[in-house]
Amino acid sequence: MTKMQEISQEELELSHIFQSITHVNPNDIVVLDDIDAVGFTVPKFLIGKAVGQKGKNVDILRRKLGKAVYIFADDDNAERFLKNLFSNVNILALDVTNVMGEQVFTLLISEKDKGKALGKNKAHIKLARELLKKKFNAALNLKTKVI
Repeated sequence: MTKMQEISQEELELSHIFQSITHVNPNDIVVLDDIDAVGFTVPKFLIGKAVGQKGKNVDILRRKLGKAVYIFADDDNAERFLKNLFSNVNILALDVTNVMGEQVFTLLISEKDKGKALGKNKAHIKLARELLKKKFNAALNLKTKVI
């Protein structure tokens, strides 16, 4: 049984805009006003439709919203969800620990992928942390390794 999440007026409006452009209903939305970024999760089988050919829908959303836009494939498994959040980087290792009752994921990536993992203004990592916290009440650490 999934818990009901409260949805803000802003999230409702963003959901409507997202659906009108992509023809996909987002499962979740996270807005980071401080860095003008928004992240959407969609069912994995609809990720291509949501992103659009050559990222066309992402570009349209970016212009319409005036924010950096990220679209991620959703999953009910925390590890798969995390891998979807970082599908643009090569994950060298993924460790899960329990710290005071909270799951903490530590992602090890190559130093050369650090920029992609962080994103402009660290938007990618911040959205990933928020989505992971919201969906699984888990935390995320990122470590790099020179290879």
